Amino acid sequence: MKHLFAAIRAIVYGLLLLSTSSLAAQSPPTPPSLGSGLYWDEWWYADTPVEIEAQFNAARRHEESDKGLTSGILGYLNLPGNFLTLDFKEQALILVNAERAARDNVYYQGYGTALGLPYEGVELDLADVAQGHADDMQANNFFGHTSSTGASSYSRISSAFDGCIDNYSTSENIAWNSYTAPGGFISGIALAVYNFIYDDACCGWGHRKLCLKQTGTNNYAGTTRFGMIGFGRSTGANGDFFVMDFFDPKPVAAGCDYSLTNFEGSCPTHLDINGTISSGMYQATMTLASSGIIPTNNAVEYVASSSITINPTFEVVQGSELTLTIEYCYGANAKVQMQNSDLLPENPTFIGDKPTFRIE
Repeated sequence: MKHLFAAIRAIVYGLLLLSTSSLAAQSPPTPPSLGSGLYWDEWWYADTPVEIEAQFNAARRHEESDKGLTSGILGYLNLPGNFLTLDFKEQALILVNAERAARDNVYYQGYGTALGLPYEGVELDLADVAQGHADDMQANNFFGHTSSTGASSYSRISSAFDGCIDNYSTSENIAWNSYTAPGGFISGIALAVYNFIYDDACCGWGHRKLCLKQTGTNNYAGTTRFGMIGFGRSTGANGDFFVMDFFDPKPVAAGCDYSLTNFEGSCPTHLDINGTISSGMYQATMTLASSGIIPTNNAVEYVASSSITINPTFEVVQGSELTLTIEYCYGANAKVQMQNSDLLPENPTFIGDKPTFRIE
């Protein structure tokens, strides 16, 4: 049975949108800001895909009412049953692209008809940039877009893609919540993406604009997808940090090289695994790192060709098995159904020990 928490859990969001050149007119338009947001009530209870779906679908109905849209036109979010066992970057990509697709061909009065182009995918070098900033915030206990060494998000992203960013267009969303247990809050990625899109009035709806933006040159590889994103996450004693970085890429013909994945059956170069881990094989072409817990009666195999790193807080419950194999990736990553609908620990730990939610 879930217990009421007497403690605070805060989640803070920040956004920095940087551009030193004017982009083309909004055609197709980015979906507009909302008149009011929808707070995720008792978010700390959410520990299943069904609960996440219900909240996102309630927010879609809220947006339809807020913007005078036909009820149901934004459709319904449907997540895979194994959603919460997926790598956090895949979770974020699924949610952001699902929200973009929900607005495809939807007419917004005064703005025009949106075109729900998905992001190209997760660019793994960009994910490294995002991960570096998440780790920096965790290690130095701060929250902001400027690094501990004074680097802006633009300088961090542009230094990794020198000469390959169209119109100097980069953006960054960051989120934090106060959950301190290994692996972070199990629904922390869903909570971050939800608040970026549906409860961002505090920040001028800039996070929403990044998640749903459609403006840019869109000349990387045709016109069916738009832009590249990278995600980073760091969990620990200072809370649960999440970073979403974006840039508008120049085409490969411009001499640019990218490491892109959509997690569609192929192995990523690097794989981070955390939270509650169910039976299956998890693979990366080069490196794999893991924290979290393998519950009882589960058999898990990690495969990578270069290295496998196990966090000191990682736990294998008695009756389960973990196999580490150094070899080349040879198949798709595990896609398993959630077996346990009560995944939150009985005594979760929060910074401050009070369940208040806030965004800034």
